[in-house]
Amino acid sequence: MPPAATTPTKPLCDTDWKAYDGHCYIRNAGPLSFADASANCQQVGAYLVEIDTADENNWITQNLLKDFSCADPYQCGSWTGGNDIDKENTFVWKSSNKPFSFTNWYGSNPDDDQTSENLDCVEIFYLGSWNDRPCVDKRAFLCETNQKN
Repeated sequence: MPPAATTPTKPLCDTDWKAYDGHCYIRNAGPLSFADASANCQQVGAYLVEIDTADENNWITQNLLKDFSCADPYQCGSWTGGNDIDKENTFVWKSSNKPFSFTNWYGSNPDDDQTSENLDCVEIFYLGSWNDRPCVDKRAFLCETNQKN
């Protein structure tokens, strides 16, 4: 009897994207401002990453950021979709406008109240902690989208 035919499985994510928990993720080296990074993600049908749980944050750190370490974490962060542009100290995700349900701030962050700069956008460092910084700064960025059906 011939072996049973197998149907090829359709990839859940596009080439170079990584799958996790129903979503696809990619790190883009950029560097772009927060607004330009968001537009870049939208051009490929995605959005700047929204990190909802510690597990998701850990997965992103291990699978997208672990190879991008540097001596000063402030020099090699990646944009997330987090921001408090509309209301100071009320952080939401850009795409969904949902408030944060999980945070992983680095040190005394967010620290917009300790500087004259507008630190309204959130980056993630290579070890998984978060920092608020000026949205005009150019950074790498993380895009997220739903997996394909």
